[in-house]
Amino acid sequence: MKQLILFIGLVIYSVQGAAQEDRSLIINLGLDVPSIDRDLDLEITVSNHSFVVVSIFPFVSIRPITSQQRVFTRLTAGQSEVLTTVQQILLDTVSYVVEINCLGCTDTVPRQFYRPEGNTTASVNSTFINPEDLPEQITTRLITRAQISGQLSLLPDQISERNLVFEVSATDVVTGTIVGSQIFNLGAGESSVNYFLRGITRRPTDEIEVVVRCRQCIGVLPNIQTFDQTFSTQEDVFAVDFVFDAQAGFLINGVLDLILDTD
Repeated sequence: MKQLILFIGLVIYSVQGAAQEDRSLIINLGLDVPSIDRDLDLEITVSNHSFVVVSIFPFVSIRPITSQQRVFTRLTAGQSEVLTTVQQILLDTVSYVVEINCLGCTDTVPRQFYRPEGNTTASVNSTFINPEDLPEQITTRLITRAQISGQLSLLPDQISERNLVFEVSATDVVTGTIVGSQIFNLGAGESSVNYFLRGITRRPTDEIEVVVRCRQCIGVLPNIQTFDQTFSTQEDVFAVDFVFDAQAGFLINGVLDLILDTD
């Protein structure tokens, strides 16, 4: 083992240049949809990589990070793009990688890396930019995740006499795959609750069906209710509302919920 480590150390070739002046990079960040209904706090990191070649079978190239420059910006709700500048990018490097993180909002904008042909969420597919190819400005469209939202409510003038537990799920009707699911409570004394399903991957051919199941409403509400139309994930979907009729005398069914609703 020691001999192998020594061998690896001997065959590593590192390209390192003398320090040079730095420069800046203007980044124009846009959305892959018309707008988002929430603020997005974005962290943009430009990493400088040196180049190390390891002559082991099979041939491997490694690009360790030597320095990083970060900038923070906000894309406010309703905006479609924002312009920011990363300063003091060192030039004594072999390649650069641009990474974008959404702080506290990865369910809307996942961690991703710049590529001229379109960003990627896989770091192995990120684009290494040579110093001579680093432009003054790059323009990129952020990969975003879809959101479905709406309201679960009882009929007008109805108020829940106990806590009701709903499960809202979005299903791809072609594959039968559940692409998003959340549990929501409508508490005692309440008549409605808003729900949000976030983090749904956008795919051009999706047909998404939204289903609500009342998990602790046996004898009170219909167990399953399906919205009467399907949606594409290419845009966020709002006002997918469900209305339930709470039948009289449901308080006696609380024990039945615990016995019969086992999943």
